Amino acid sequence: MKYESKIPRENIAAATNIKSYDAAQQVSETFCAAKWYMVTMHLAQGETHSCYHPWTHKVPLEEVQANPGAIHNTIYKKSQRKLMLEGERPKECEYCWKMEDLGHISDRIIRNDERWSRDDLKIHQEMTGDEDVYPRYVEVSFSTTCNLKCSYCNPTVSSKWLEEVQKYGGYPTSTLFNHFALKGDKLPYIKESEHNPYIEAFWKYLPEMYPHLRVLRVTGGEPFLSKHTFKLLDYCLENENKNLTVVVNSNLCIPDESFNKIVEQGKALTEKKSIQVFQLFLSIDATGAQAEYGRNGLDWNQFKNNVYKYLNAMPDCRLGFTVTFNVFSVPDILNLIKFFHELRKEFNPQNKFITFDTPFLRYPPHQAINILPDEFVSYLKETQTYMEENKNYVDGFTQLEIDKIKRLQALMLDKNSLTPEQLTTYRKDLVIFVDEHDKRRGTNFLETFPEYKNFYEMCKTL
Repeated sequence: MKYESKIPRENIAAATNIKSYDAAQQVSETFCAAKWYMVTMHLAQGETHSCYHPWTHKVPLEEVQANPGAIHNTIYKKSQRKLMLEGERPKECEYCWKMEDLGHISDRIIRNDERWSRDDLKIHQEMTGDEDVYPRYVEVSFSTTCNLKCSYCNPTVSSKWLEEVQKYGGYPTSTLFNHFALKGDKLPYIKESEHNPYIEAFWKYLPEMYPHLRVLRVTGGEPFLSKHTFKLLDYCLENENKNLTVVVNSNLCIPDESFNKIVEQGKALTEKKSIQVFQLFLSIDATGAQAEYGRNGLDWNQFKNNVYKYLNAMPDCRLGFTVTFNVFSVPDILNLIKFFHELRKEFNPQNKFITFDTPFLRYPPHQAINILPDEFVSYLKETQTYMEENKNYVDGFTQLEIDKIKRLQALMLDKNSLTPEQLTTYRKDLVIFVDEHDKRRGTNFLETFPEYKNFYEMCKTL
C-alpha cells in the first residue's frame, strides 16, 4: 500500500546518503535490501530470518537438501520479497513501519545505505522476487552452547537457559516466558556433537557465497565455545576476500585458552590481510552489577579487563558493542556510554575503532522499555545531552548514534503501542519475572536496581 513518508527529508539526508534513499524508493516505497542481502542462519535450530526484527522461520529440510542456498533463499522469504517489490508492507517488518510512521529513521533506511547494499539498488527494479541471490551480510550461529542466561534469551539459543528450564520450567508470566514443553529427551535444537544437515549445507554453500560476502558474522550461544567458529576463521585465513569484514559476537567471559586463541587468530587475519577487517562485537547492556543481573553469568570485571587486554594486544582493529536496550539497561545507560567514550578516547588515536549500536528489545514484552513510566526517559535525555556535548567524528559520538538514543526515547514514550490491558499485564509480568529470577538465581532485584523501587512497588499492587 502506497503511503507518504512522515520522515523529514533533511533528517534522512543527515543520517544516510540521500542518493541511496532515493534509489531504494525507485525500486518501491517499501523496499529493504536486507530481505535480499542480509541473513541470520540459526543452524542448530534450522531457522533463518533476514534482519533481526522479523521472527525466524523454519528452513524446510527438503528445500535445503535440494539446494544448500535455501538456508538463505527460502520460499517463504521470497514471498516477503515479492510484497516489498509490489510496494506492500510485510507484517513481519512492522518495527520499521512503526518507526517511519513516528517520523524516525528506520533500520530499513539504514540498511539500504550499507556498503553491502547501496551499489546495486537499481538492479532490483527488474527483479520479481523469485530469484536466488547471494547474501552479502551473513550472520551464522553454529551452536547453542553458552555460559550465560541473559534475561531476554531462551533455551533454543542458550544451553544454560535450557538447563534451567529443564530443572524449574518456564517463568509464570502471562506469556509463559520460555515455558515450552520438552518431549522426553528431544531438544529444541541439534547438538553440536550430532549430524546437522543445516551445518552440512552451510559448508557446501560457503565456497559459492564467500566471494560475494562483505560481512561475515558469527554468533551463538557463545561462538568461542564452538569448534566451528575457529574452523570458519581458519577458512577465512586461507581464502582471500579483500572486501570482507569478519565479525564474531561474544560475551568475552570465556576461558583464557579461548581468549588467547581469539587474539592469535585475529592477529593472523590482520597481518596476512586475507580479509579487509577482523572485528569482535561484544554484547553488553549496562555496567557493573546491573550488567551482571541482566546477563546472568557475566563477570563485569572479567569482561572489562578482557576488553582492554584485547585492544592492547591487537594491531589495527575494530571492537563493537551491541546494547540490546531493555528495562535492565535504562538506569545505567549513561555510565555505559561513558565507558564507550573512554575507550574511544584511548584507542581511536591508535587506529583501533570502537563502535556501538543500541537496538530496541521487543520480546519478551515485560522487558521492553515501553512498559516504564514516562519519567524514566530522563536517563535517556541525560545520555543524549552528554553525547551532544561530545559530538565529533574522532573520539566522540556521531549524529546517527545520537538519533538512535532519540529513537529509544520515542519508543519509551509511545504508549499507543500497548492497550491499557497490555500495559498492566506486562508490568505485572516484570514483577513475576524478577521475583522468580531472584528465587532461582540468588539475585536481588531491588538491591541491584534501587531506581526501580517505586515502580516495582506500584507494579506489585496491580
